[in-house]
Amino acid sequence: MKRLKPLALCLALIGPLLSAVAAPPAAAQDLTKIAATVNDEIITVYDLVARVKLAMLASRIEDTQENRQRVAAQIMRLLIEEKLQLQEATRLGITVRPEEISDAVGRIEQNNHWPPGQFKALLGSVQIPFEAAQQQIKASIAWGKVVRRRLRPQVDITDQEIDEAVAKFKANIGKPENRVAEIFLPIDKPGQEPDVRKAADTIVAKARSGTPFPALAQQFSQSPTAISGGDLGWLQLGQMDPDLEKVVMRMQPREVSDPIRSLSGYHILYLIDRRTITAGRSDDAVVQVQQLVLPLPSTARANEVASQMNLAQQVSESANSCADLPNLAKEVKGAQVAAAGSGKINELPTDIRDIVARLDVGKPSPPLRTPNGVRVLMVCKKDGGSGPSRDDIGNALLQQRLEMLARKLMRDLRQSATIDVRI
Repeated sequence: MKRLKPLALCLALIGPLLSAVAAPPAAAQDLTKIAATVNDEIITVYDLVARVKLAMLASRIEDTQENRQRVAAQIMRLLIEEKLQLQEATRLGITVRPEEISDAVGRIEQNNHWPPGQFKALLGSVQIPFEAAQQQIKASIAWGKVVRRRLRPQVDITDQEIDEAVAKFKANIGKPENRVAEIFLPIDKPGQEPDVRKAADTIVAKARSGTPFPALAQQFSQSPTAISGGDLGWLQLGQMDPDLEKVVMRMQPREVSDPIRSLSGYHILYLIDRRTITAGRSDDAVVQVQQLVLPLPSTARANEVASQMNLAQQVSESANSCADLPNLAKEVKGAQVAAAGSGKINELPTDIRDIVARLDVGKPSPPLRTPNGVRVLMVCKKDGGSGPSRDDIGNALLQQRLEMLARKLMRDLRQSATIDVRI
């Protein structure tokens, strides 16, 4: 990869141009200059400035000269990468239809609860060309097609691999699994290290100050997961790079990591949630839960607590279905039966989620002490929840393999390209 000027020096020159997207003719002439060429295809200063403004808007980054320079360094790399992705799509005869871009814009508006046309209007109100967003979307769609066309035939998930993954799932029952999102910033040459590290520090600071992590991932991550906000899904122990997994296991849900250096670049991790793996839990498991409550004030003496816990234990040993609970409640003074929750396991109140996940239908929980009493939980109905199917596991293995191959292909495309930065 050849550059005519040091990238950091070049990008320092674009700050004054950021206000020139809708500027007088003299300033607009500067925007038509060539910022870079990628295999003889042009990226203009206009392209760079527009995308910097889009990224800063989406990421809620304060518009300062220093922030512009930091953002611009990463955006230049993204524009170069997108150009390579579109070139590879063209080489393979892959096209992106206008309606595919429109559908993607529609999903953005739906996810933000905006009426149709609001996205374009919002960009126009801050003088960001809608074409900047369209080009980013087009490159993402095209690259997805490239991965499916060129890489999918190379991946064959065998029955043995699925068997091993099923065995690993069963062995991990009772252990934690983590839902993780990632922003990945690659480094191809040692000279890129300072700029990439600065970009990573800026992204971490914005994530920790309240900018939604998915928005940052969509604008800055150079991983195939960027389009989905960096979400890697639920990961069991052993499914991540060991160095990254060590960091995740020290994190708490909703925490953002410091930049983590790997051989290929910097990783920024966001721990969305953590849960305990159970044989009966899956993301689609829907349950109805009832509870029998024996009232007991928080100031109750030890002998009173022991008495109510003993009664609750008798109820737990006697109940064989939710239909038994009202009859048993009549035999215990003050006992009440009520709904404890319904819906997906992951959406239940945190104080009962893990307990319910371990219960079979019609099997009562042990007595549980609460601030206002003692209760026994029972799952009355459960739909799904048998754990991931073989198809689910096979698809997860496929996606992991494709992501690894996609990163390698992108690295190969960058290394074999002729790239000149000219600003």
